[in-house]
Amino acid sequence: MLTNNLLPRPQEIAVRAWILEKLEFLVRKVLKWTEEDASISVFGSQKTMLYLPQGDVDIHRSFDIPSVLTQVHAALLSLARNAPWNVCDKDTLDLLLHIRIPILKFKSRIGGLKVDVIANTTSGNLSSQTVIHWVTEYSPYLKPMVLLLKSWLNQREYDEVFTGGLGGYSVVNMMVSVMQRNEWRSAETPMAKLLFWFLETYGLTFPYKTKGISVKRGCLVDKPKEVYRIGYAASNDAGLRLFIEDPSDPTNNVSKGTFRMESIRESLLDSYVRLQSLIEGSLPIRNEIISEIITIDPGIEKWRDKLCEDWDAFIERNNRRISGICPSSSDLERSGVETNGHGHVGNTDVGDIVPVIGDGHEDSHSVEDPNTSVQSERRHKKRKKDRESDDESISADGNHEESHNSSSRSERKHKKRRKDRNSKRHHKKHKSRDRST
Repeated sequence: MLTNNLLPRPQEIAVRAWILEKLEFLVRKVLKWTEEDASISVFGSQKTMLYLPQGDVDIHRSFDIPSVLTQVHAALLSLARNAPWNVCDKDTLDLLLHIRIPILKFKSRIGGLKVDVIANTTSGNLSSQTVIHWVTEYSPYLKPMVLLLKSWLNQREYDEVFTGGLGGYSVVNMMVSVMQRNEWRSAETPMAKLLFWFLETYGLTFPYKTKGISVKRGCLVDKPKEVYRIGYAASNDAGLRLFIEDPSDPTNNVSKGTFRMESIRESLLDSYVRLQSLIEGSLPIRNEIISEIITIDPGIEKWRDKLCEDWDAFIERNNRRISGICPSSSDLERSGVETNGHGHVGNTDVGDIVPVIGDGHEDSHSVEDPNTSVQSERRHKKRKKDRESDDESISADGNHEESHNSSSRSERKHKKRRKDRNSKRHHKKHKSRDRST
């Protein structure tokens, strides 16, 4: 099924865990922070495991001073490209301090994943905990539905809030609201029917001008008047702005940054009409028709294959096959973890397979940091180069000595010939004198 191809592969999970662990390793070893100060954590889709393969890695640093990002930025810049603690492509480093929430952005040197390191906020952690609770409560349908909808938005470039699109937390709230108001608990409910309800609700029937979503209250609520007045000049029709009540803060509109809701609604309506035409006269609804609405970009699949190849090559270059870092499908099945037959991880807790990559201070039972073998390899190469250099030096000295000896012999011969010529001249001169006398 399509949703199986959206689930993370073991290598993808390993790369994301490697990024987090290496960042924590960096602030402890390079910046010399204590373990408590160096504590960092993921949030958002990375924490809830509702990310697309190309999704960002969102990392939170619970420290109330933006200067910590400056220190991390400087440390990443100072590291050599292949330093053991370096996780980023230095050309992609971008430090944004003069915004409401300071952020450090870069791409990982393995896989090129976008990483956002954020300080001075806790709201992401609260929303992540809420989503984790919902994923359990609305299991097994919420997780695959959110992945499908995120893919739909991504294909139409509606998935970035800073360009007016829908964020992941908004999508989860919208889907949960649909499930609250429809009968979904039957195991017979297919994914296509849930998608049909979502497209119908937000593409055709939702009263954007007067109502908003409240998952906490389990119903639609009157739209606050402030939604019409505050900060919505970018919209042609403020009445089509979506209002989603934040479960942890009723005064906050989760979707306040989504100023392209009118365009999104039109696209949802187009997909609804297409899906309706596909299922007309072919009841019951079959899940296979989802691929007519949502497809997987072949370019993304190639990129995922390349990421997995790069990770495997990284492990092999270090001559290590670390237990737990990249389990095979058979290993996962033996552990009771569901896979889809292509090495993808099914419905499982991230803790079951997240790799543990050492920090250089492991005991005999711990896993060594894979980058330490890089250092060993470099030392070995340096020693080999030094030996070769010594051999060349010895060879050069031998050649020099031989050349010197050859030169000495040539000079002695030259002196002997000159002496012989002088001796002959002297003998001839005396002979001439004898004749004259």
